[in-house]
Amino acid sequence: MTVESQNALFEDQEFTNEYEKMIAAIIPGYNLMFEAAGTFLSNVHEEAHLLIVGAGGGKELSLFGSSHPNWIFTGVDPSQPMLEFALEKVEHLGMNERVQLVKGFVEEIPQEVNFDAATCMLVLHFLPDDQSKLALLENIKNRLKPGAPLLLSVPYGDKESPEYKKIMEASEQFYRSKGVSKDMIQEHFDRIQNDVSILSEEKIKRLLEQAGFEMVTQFFTSFNFGGWYTKRKA
Repeated sequence: MTVESQNALFEDQEFTNEYEKMIAAIIPGYNLMFEAAGTFLSNVHEEAHLLIVGAGGGKELSLFGSSHPNWIFTGVDPSQPMLEFALEKVEHLGMNERVQLVKGFVEEIPQEVNFDAATCMLVLHFLPDDQSKLALLENIKNRLKPGAPLLLSVPYGDKESPEYKKIMEASEQFYRSKGVSKDMIQEHFDRIQNDVSILSEEKIKRLLEQAGFEMVTQFFTSFNFGGWYTKRKA
């Protein structure tokens, strides 16, 4: 799948309407992943400004915004339907004055805006394994204050390894036990195998360090999905 076709997928209203239900079904512990990420932001001060990369859907906005009433947020996402979905949550929670949603990409946000923290949840794998992933991470780093944290989550692993294949076999059994439809399982496996760029944990760590982050620490793992805490070098 090309970047253009991925963008088209997230512009599809039917897909975006089902996104939250679908993503919660295919990531065991989906809600826990975000809750765990939030605990790694506990030291961020109570009047912080957070950058939410891939804000469409509004998961981080609703979760962190509710628990931290003095935080303000800038959310960026290239998909208008996904941003509209996020906006519905923002309006429902009465957070309009604390949230700015930007249709576009991180590099379009001025670098002089120094954020206190950032999240990039379930985004990186949609970028090809060239310089695009590194560029995104560098663009996030350039907009963070020194020492500010980044929470990253992404599917990961070595697709050719026997360990990865065993994990995928087990995850398929898990999905079936939870009543996920055969069509949804097959669609998920096809997308993971053919349409996204998945890196090993070692490569993810190297990318983060290359982009200017340090203290890379895993806070979540569930089958082939993982979450990492890191921070911009001081």
